Amino acid sequence: MTKKIFNKLVRDKIPEVISANGATSKTRIVQGDEFLQSLSDKIVEEAIEVKEAGNNRKELIKELGDV
Repeated sequence: MTKKIFNKLVRDKIPEVISANGATSKTRIVQGDEFLQSLSDKIVEEAIEVKEAGNNRKELIKELGDV
């Protein structure tokens, strides 16, 4: 079994999606300054993915939706 550690914000229902696929996840709620830093990190991550999508319209639309 491979263990993956992501240590980042996830959307609502993602832990349920993981469970539905037969895997497990561990989550915690972040607040205050930790939440603000995590949110900032997530926005930067998504912005990088927008840039990497380049001229691929389908991928660009998907990534812009994530932002």
